[in-house]
Parts: sequence; C-alpha cells; structure tokens
Amino acid sequence: MVIDVRKLGARGDGSAIDSAAINAAIVAAARQGGGTVLIPAGRYLCFSIRLLSHVTIQLARGAVIEAADPARHAEHYDPPEDRGEQLYQDFGHSHWRNSLFWGEDVENVAIVGPGLIHGLGLTRDGPGARWKAQTGERPLSMRQMSAAEIARHIHDLTIDTDRDGIDLDCVQRTIVERCRVNTPNDDAIVIKSSFALGRAVASEDVTVRHCAVSGYDLGTMLDGSRRTMQLLAPDRDRVTGRIKLGTESNGGYRRILIEDCSFTHCRGLALETVDGGVMEDVVARRITMRDVTTAPLFLRIGDRRRGPAGTQVGAIRRVALSDIDATGIDHRFAAAIAGLPGYPVEDVTLSRIHLSYRGGGTPEDAARRPEDLAGAYPEPGMFGVLPAWGLWVRHAKGLVIDRLDLAAARPDARPPFVIENTTGLSVTRTQLWRG
Repeated sequence: MVIDVRKLGARGDGSAIDSAAINAAIVAAARQGGGTVLIPAGRYLCFSIRLLSHVTIQLARGAVIEAADPARHAEHYDPPEDRGEQLYQDFGHSHWRNSLFWGEDVENVAIVGPGLIHGLGLTRDGPGARWKAQTGERPLSMRQMSAAEIARHIHDLTIDTDRDGIDLDCVQRTIVERCRVNTPNDDAIVIKSSFALGRAVASEDVTVRHCAVSGYDLGTMLDGSRRTMQLLAPDRDRVTGRIKLGTESNGGYRRILIEDCSFTHCRGLALETVDGGVMEDVVARRITMRDVTTAPLFLRIGDRRRGPAGTQVGAIRRVALSDIDATGIDHRFAAAIAGLPGYPVEDVTLSRIHLSYRGGGTPEDAARRPEDLAGAYPEPGMFGVLPAWGLWVRHAKGLVIDRLDLAAARPDARPPFVIENTTGLSVTRTQLWRG
C-alpha cells in the first residue's frame, strides 16, 4: 500500500510543521503490516520522524524534508532517551530520539529518493562523553535494548547538512548507493563501530558505491552554486565532507567495499581504528578526488582505546586501494599510512593510483620527524606538515606499491616518499625518487 502524506494533512509549503502528518502516515502503513509513505514534491518542515518496521519512506523528485530549527519554529525534536552515563561514546551515538529520523527495534526500513533531506536546523552541539583513559568504569549505554537486524539500503538521496551526512554504526549487510552528500563541517558518509550497544559490535559487509561527497559551503550544493568560501571545519582543519571508517572503532570492520565514488573539495578517504577494533578486508577502487583539502588517503592505527578495561590496540590488515585519481591536493598532506610501534598496518596494496599535489614544501618541512602521537584524535593534520610530499609510511608490514604515480604542480623540497619502520615492502612500476 502507498500512503500520500498530503492526504493526512501535510502541506509541504515550507512553513507548516509537517512531521505530525508524516508520522501519522508511517503509523497507518505499519498497522497494515507495512507499505510506502509517499512524500510528494514540496518542502516539508519537520521535527522528529519516527521510523517503523516494514515501512519505506519514498521522497519523490522535488520533495525536500527540511530539519526544523527549535529556535525559530514552535515545536521541538523528541527528547533524548535516558541511557545513564555514556562512558565510551559521544552523546549522539547513544541518543537517537532527538534526531530528524529515528527508529528503535525496527526492521526492513528504507528511505529512498530521489528527493532531498536538508539538515538546515540541526545542531552539532551535545554533552561530551564522560569517558576518561582509566580502568574500572562500567558501560551503561543502551541497556536492555535489542540489536535487531535492520535491512538498510540507502540510495538516491541528496543530503546537504552541517553534521555527518550518513552515519552507519554497528551495521551489517548494508548498501549505500547513488547518494550526493555535502558536509563541510563533518564526514559525509561514515561507518562506525562504537560502543553504543553496550558491547563491541563490528560493522561488516557494507558497500558504498556510486556516491559523490563534497565539502562545499553549507547549502550550496543544493542551489548549484558550489561555493568554497568556508576555509576551516570546526576542528580547525580544512573542510571535511569525506568517506571515513571511524573514528569510533570498538567493534572493528570486516568486508567493506567502497567503489565508483567521487570526492570534491573535501578531505580524502580515511580508514581509522583507534578504539581496539580490527579493520580487515577493505577494498576501495575507482575513486576520483578533486581539490583535496587534506590527505587523499589516511590509514591510522591509534591508541585512544575509548572502551572498557582490557581494551587492546586495534589492527588494520588486508586493505586494497586501487584505480584512484586525486588532484589539487593540499601540499601539507601526503597520503599517510601510520601504525604504532609493535602495531603495524599490515598487508596494504596501493595499485594504479595517481596523486597530484599543489607542491611548495620547504627544506624545513623535509627535516620534520613527527611523533607517533598514539593517543591523539586521528586526523591527517595531527602530524603537521609531513616530511614527504607524496606518501608517508611509518610502522607498516607487507606494503605493496604498484604503479603509484605522483606529481607536484610546483617544486617541492621534500622527497616524494618517506617510508619508516616498514617490513615486507614491495614496489613495482613506481618511481621512488624524483630529482
């Protein structure tokens, strides 16, 4: 069955609050055993929309769901649920009812395009995590909540928001495809494996394909102007808008595929495990990047270990990156593979990759020797300007480089490669030094 939200009172005029009508349509469909809730063309100002099992939200072409702003509009988002203290994750990883879309103990849910979700009234603010780097604390998040499987197939969405665009946390058998996501202040598509379920749960069998991510000024992907006036994200590094695995990584990652995606005016691909999880069998292929604001590739094992007593340092192994073309890369940020002493990044293959940098590094940059910074938040900027302009590797094992082509638009005093504390290195059809 198909239920048109206008028949239940939604106006779609950009002024009336339409979340009540949309929620009524979802309830009506669920009571019939499931169905499709149709959002026709129009602009629907909404607070919390509550997802229910076996219900698909269909955003028609020209339909826009806009996140309402409690400071300007009369209603409010649902209050956050009481989860006790969250010791090992951010507020937003355990409180979902205060979101634009949320569902609890649901299955077989889909939100499909080609319509638009505009996170205009959302905020990044929230209480910080209570975790400290000490032992003996007890996780209390999401007590007595089930981890029922949710069938997730996210496709044909356009998202332009101040926060993360698409967050996938502790998910299995998930596909994200044909989505356009613009997020200058946070990650566009991010796969996490946090401690939100009160235990470590891996994200596995996830595919992201045919997606475009960017860090244009907020809202300007939607209007087509694609402005680039904003220089910095809230973390004081350049704008974000990327695809990332991490930062929360308690449960780890298995069998992740990222293919046929584009990155524009944003950070590059980031693969991070800093909270004890194991990341393995990750493939990224046929990727294009233009105007890359930090490192085009960033692989990091860290030792934040935001988790219960006994959490160990994580691992990265069996990662294949191929057929990647990146241009306009900020000269400060070489592609980086950074493990820790005794915890190398293992079995990474870089093949058929072209990286073109802006150039301009100095002899002083070439002399830098960044510290390992085991417990620091993982970002390319954590190490400062790197001593190589193309690829910087430290603490790796079994690295295979085949047909890696590097170019710089201006002369650069640094070597193109710096590879330290790495064993089992194989390099073919790649020029390691350029005079």
